[in-house]
Amino acid sequence: MKKYAIWGDVFVTAIITMICLAAMGLLSCTGNKKQNDKNGAADDVSELIIPANISILPVYILHQTLIIVFGFYIVSIDLNMFIKFGLIAFTAIPASILLYQLIRTNNISRFIFGLKPLMKPPK
Repeated sequence: MKKYAIWGDVFVTAIITMICLAAMGLLSCTGNKKQNDKNGAADDVSELIIPANISILPVYILHQTLIIVFGFYIVSIDLNMFIKFGLIAFTAIPASILLYQLIRTNNISRFIFGLKPLMKPPK
């Protein structure tokens, strides 16, 4: 084994990392340009992005907590590791989305999870 063989691996890893970062930047710029299109082509996209952007923080907080809770009980079951992973993922994600739907109906819970309060409809 060569004494300096590791530098070749570091160089290849650095090149791959730069290529990946450039690709992510390209995709990000392309998506931003598409979203800000003046012809209204991104209206469908913004209808999905705005509610998703609002719900990210509460769903993220709930998802982390639910992974720990479900994982505590699922890990002790005698199953394959991949089945356990699937059970944890496919129970924590829908449960966090359902809990978010409950949270967004009440102003107190909206405040606790960092959401703006609901506006009262005009009379």
